[in-house]
Amino acid sequence: MSRSPLLLACLLLYVPSLQATITFDLQGELLKNSSGVAIPTDSLVLLVSDTTGNGFANITDGSSLALNAFLNGGDDQVLARFDLSNSATAGTLFDFTAPLTLSGGWGVGDPLALLWFPTLKLADATASSGAQYGLFSGPALDGSNNWITPADGASGYKLWFYNADAVSLPDPPPGSHAGGLGNASLTVAGVIPEPSRSLLALIGIAGVAFRRRR
Repeated sequence: MSRSPLLLACLLLYVPSLQATITFDLQGELLKNSSGVAIPTDSLVLLVSDTTGNGFANITDGSSLALNAFLNGGDDQVLARFDLSNSATAGTLFDFTAPLTLSGGWGVGDPLALLWFPTLKLADATASSGAQYGLFSGPALDGSNNWITPADGASGYKLWFYNADAVSLPDPPPGSHAGGLGNASLTVAGVIPEPSRSLLALIGIAGVAFRRRR
């Protein structure tokens, strides 16, 4: 009898630490490059969470694209990495089931986004300046749920992105999102030099010019 209160206390301490798995049903058509051409089936695709709700930041050169990494070292966390090989159809992400567990800064209610990189593959772990990528995060259309993190333990939560170029949506095609949303219209930016370094460089150039004049 004396052990029961202690056992109950241990259970109460343990239960809050338990985390269930969220299962996503990811579907999308048509993911394209900047020219509107369907991306290859081996192109890198990411599921990302905005862990502070302040909007998804543009990716900069050297940013890690690894699983659980934070893009640009900020607050956009990589939740899953995959390609389109499960569908074998260029530009189409179909029925990709992703069971994930809340971790790091990712929590219920955080916005979610799909990112695709036409020229990068699963083997690529970092972003390079000039690389094109697309980003979609939107409302519930064509049978999708909202692109936000559901309650812990949710199963089959639908994250669907079908744009006007889609042909496989059953009821009926095309999708409700504008076709241009499927284009990889963003570019990985180069790293901007720190102001102090830029100032030193300008001073150095000015000094050289002054010496030449003398």
